[in-house]
Amino acid sequence: MAKKTTKQDENTKKTPKTTKKTEGNFFDDLLKKVGVDMPVAADVDLYDNIKFYDTGSYALNAAISGSTSGGIASKVTALAGEESTGKTYIALQIIKSFLTAHEKAHAFIFDSEDDPSKGVASLVERDIDPKRVHIMRVKTIQEFRNSIIRILNGYLETPADKRLPMFMCLDSLGNLSTHKEVTTIDKELVNDKGEDVADMTRPKLIRGLFRVLSIKLGEAGVPLLITNHTYDSQNAYATQKEMAGGGGLKYAASTIIFLSKSAYKEGDEINAKEKGREVIGVKLTAYIEKSRFTKNGKSIQLLLHHESGLDRYWGLFDLGLKRELIVKDGNYYTFPDGQKGTRREIVYSPAKYFDPNAAAFDELCQKEFRFGKGEITPPNLEDEPEEEAEESVESAEN
Repeated sequence: MAKKTTKQDENTKKTPKTTKKTEGNFFDDLLKKVGVDMPVAADVDLYDNIKFYDTGSYALNAAISGSTSGGIASKVTALAGEESTGKTYIALQIIKSFLTAHEKAHAFIFDSEDDPSKGVASLVERDIDPKRVHIMRVKTIQEFRNSIIRILNGYLETPADKRLPMFMCLDSLGNLSTHKEVTTIDKELVNDKGEDVADMTRPKLIRGLFRVLSIKLGEAGVPLLITNHTYDSQNAYATQKEMAGGGGLKYAASTIIFLSKSAYKEGDEINAKEKGREVIGVKLTAYIEKSRFTKNGKSIQLLLHHESGLDRYWGLFDLGLKRELIVKDGNYYTFPDGQKGTRREIVYSPAKYFDPNAAAFDELCQKEFRFGKGEITPPNLEDEPEEEAEESVESAEN
């Protein structure tokens, strides 16, 4: 006897024939419906154009990009500090490293300080080819803005496969004036009450400038290094360092590095105590105030030697010792590959010790400066006395 087919049975039979939409089709249809072209990240990487260029210092490379083989990004990087902290010197060293790595590259320097260290003789002394460096003296933000945007627009109009590497530097933002300030400097700027009238156009101009520059630099894959001055800012709790120029650069920069300095004297590498030792360089502490690529709040040590410039290896020793990649045994230090040397031997022949262990130090720097994956390592409490551990728990509960 044939079974009578009900309406419910008919619906059941039709169900398997219905095409099941895979996850994502719904959203593809949604975007098509509203007319928005927004592909998934797996199909397009909007950040392919971001590149990293060697700074000439492995430690500085790691602090900025998270790798000793990385460096300054093709975005806005700010190098800030008080006077005579070596900002211009480091900028020129980074330019030298960039031009050395890219034989057809050119660098563009916008100079607001009329600094003789950018003269032909000084560039030649630093092994920088003056025929590959373009220099423009700029007085105002408007002058700098108009020039750099025109250059970037022309660069972007060139087909990507025909563009040559390009580096840009402004030295310095803090010394740039405004058109209003320049044209009215010889006039008496007072209001009806006889009070001085400040030029309020500068912060607005800087904010607008960097909103545009940040996008264009990323699109073009061109790094812009900006030096800037710092000043002490007093708040309710403490004195802190701030950059000149308002918040425009602070918000637009991908990386902000604050520099502080101390003298480097002959014999410092072995902790000599004799007085009257000759100053042969500057030791710098580079503090990562802001970074879009690495952890904020990290510090590294750099050395600017009067004879040899920015030391490529300086800072790796202290980091390796701190993280026990280098093991101290009396007056000798053992590296991962088994090599041993005194501090003096390591300082004066760094390539001998660091180059064979490059992979180990790069891995260490990635762990030190890059963000983790959410795994928290608990503290080791095995050696803590039992009573002290209990007191710590009680304190936390209270």
